[in-house]
Amino acid sequence: MSAQLLVVKRLFLEAKNFAEQTDPIAAGIATSLLQDAVELYLWTLIKERNIQVKDNDSFVMYLQRLLSSADLINVSP
Repeated sequence: MSAQLLVVKRLFLEAKNFAEQTDPIAAGIATSLLQDAVELYLWTLIKERNIQVKDNDSFVMYLQRLLSSADLINVSP
């Protein structure tokens, strides 16, 4: 898991560098890198928590399955 999180961090840092540029193409690259970082982070959480997903599940379905997993959020009032 730690290797995947290092990749997520690297993707985020690269996206940040592109986002700081004024070039419109750099903005598109930043967006793409951020999307990849978020997807990899969610996938890492899903695998770490042994949450069952289908091969054809969408990004939104990943979010729903994570949010519905009882062990993901321990919120106390």
